Amino acid sequence: MIAAKPLLLAVTLALSTLASGAMAQETRREIVEFPAGRHDMAIEGKITGGESVDYVLQATKGQNLVILLETDNPGNRFNLFAPGAEAPIFVGSSSGNQFNAKLAASGE
Repeated sequence: MIAAKPLLLAVTLALSTLASGAMAQETRREIVEFPAGRHDMAIEGKITGGESVDYVLQATKGQNLVILLETDNPGNRFNLFAPGAEAPIFVGSSSGNQFNAKLAASGE
């Protein structure tokens, strides 16, 4: 049996303001593809106002996924959704800026 390699996704967002009265903006979608032979990567970016980004990656059941959000704005957070789920399996506003667990399902 081949051991599943952990996937590490470090997301860095800077200069963001998530004002409660901000008008909702369209969500940007970005596909995450790990470089050949690598099982970790960092994504750096900026968001402003009520902007949000969906980072989508293909993963396999049993793989360990680690996400670390580094930000200079405590209002920044991330949620994690399982494939096809409407409700998040991780809510950053109540669980913090780091996720580390084995994935229960394969998919995008």
